[in-house]
Amino acid sequence: MLGRNAIRTISGLESLAKLDVLDLHNNAIESVEGLQHVTGLRILNLAGNKIKSLSHLGGLTKLMELNLRRNLLTSVHAPNSLPRSPVHRLPPALQRLFLSNNRISLAEDLAALRDLSQLTELAVDNNPLCTSNKAAYRVN
Repeated sequence: MLGRNAIRTISGLESLAKLDVLDLHNNAIESVEGLQHVTGLRILNLAGNKIKSLSHLGGLTKLMELNLRRNLLTSVHAPNSLPRSPVHRLPPALQRLFLSNNRISLAEDLAALRDLSQLTELAVDNNPLCTSNKAAYRVN
């Protein structure tokens, strides 16, 4: 557990491919770059950071739980993403995704979740999306 350590970047994990759980909550991390080598990761806690983009998570094929509460996310897709590029897509095995207290405004900002066939739990409370037009909550 490396929470509350004022960590700004994720680095030095190249030799930890079999790491199972990583807790980096309440730091000052702005990018998830540096995690692509931790391919055995199943649980990742990045709550309470300054993350704005989800690039570099697609290669974490075993990741089942991702906590991104209290960050600066406006959507769950990477900017300028290529739909099938592993760098720009979400981990395919995700079952639990926590996005509460971010800056997600529109249902379309969650469209990338359509590809997550194993997703069983999603939290988006306390986002602008939740207080805006409640009739338009579905992503087609």
